[in-house]
Amino acid sequence: MYPGADGILATLNAVINSNGLLSALFVALVVAVIGGVIGGLRRRHERARYPARFRAGLAVVVMLALVFGVAGGVALANRALTPAPTCAQGKVDFDGSTAFAPIMNEVATEYQQDCPEAQVTINAVGSAEDLAELAHRNNTPVVAMSDGLPQSLPGPQYVGMPVGVIIFAVVGNRESLPPNLFTPGYGGGMSPGQIAQVFEHPVSARVEFVPVGRPLGSGTRTEFSRDVLHSQYASAGSCPRPGRVCDEATTLGLLTYVNDTKHAIGYAEDDALPFFPSVAAIPISIDGIGYEPTRLNTLNGDYSFYATEYLYTNGIPGGLEADVIDFLMSKAVAAQLRDTSFISCSDLHRSNLSSACPAN
Repeated sequence: MYPGADGILATLNAVINSNGLLSALFVALVVAVIGGVIGGLRRRHERARYPARFRAGLAVVVMLALVFGVAGGVALANRALTPAPTCAQGKVDFDGSTAFAPIMNEVATEYQQDCPEAQVTINAVGSAEDLAELAHRNNTPVVAMSDGLPQSLPGPQYVGMPVGVIIFAVVGNRESLPPNLFTPGYGGGMSPGQIAQVFEHPVSARVEFVPVGRPLGSGTRTEFSRDVLHSQYASAGSCPRPGRVCDEATTLGLLTYVNDTKHAIGYAEDDALPFFPSVAAIPISIDGIGYEPTRLNTLNGDYSFYATEYLYTNGIPGGLEADVIDFLMSKAVAAQLRDTSFISCSDLHRSNLSSACPAN
């Protein structure tokens, strides 16, 4: 009776699939309203004896009003989730964590698209080098990116702030290691004790492994030793080191080694895993249940291999430094980063990880 209704509902379905949570909720509400209005019109029209042309015109008017209402609501919802930097001018370098660098690079790219007079450079030099850069740089301001709290600061003038949590993963070469190691749920994955056995006593492990890690001073290594092994392990230097744990200087270097080496096992931030076809995350088994490194498992407290990401500045940040950090920590950017391994402090409120951002 109302042929235009099917097209409108199809359009609404497309809108739901392409917009954020607010848009989806709004559109779902309007869909319910449309159904109720059309149903009511149909019942009234069945009882009334209006001319067919009048009934069709009335239906078109009602549908158009509802469609424009949906479009306006979607536009408002999208505007609320669109990042809006204040656009400071100048230059700033973000140096440090190779795990957090891809996240920060994504944020910096979007900031510079909106603010062409700003130059934001990301240098993935590792957490061990970031504070040194912060202490010795005299020209371009530097913001140091650190996985977790550093052991010491160059001086009392350096200010640190938590910006969120980055999730790490134990990773392995899935082409050569047993398939059950990569399976979540009951009986899958590896327990912290099994992982510790591989890194602390590689030769004695039941399954053949080639362990690889990050050098001393790496924030990822510090978190791995604390959150997974609950102890330290010894490494023998740059890869390869047959029968011993070897080191790769960067996240991408470690993932490349695991991808190209049979029986390799290591640890890294896992957003880059899709670029390494032979690498997959190994769930961490707690009480016989393998938990994957997902946002949900982390927020629920079931997965504990993560680090609070800190940004350090020389004194209280201002100008471009402050504006980029505020942009990173905004709710709009937090929403855009929800498909990455980073969880913004603004998303940790009332979760099991709320204490990970003590400044909030």
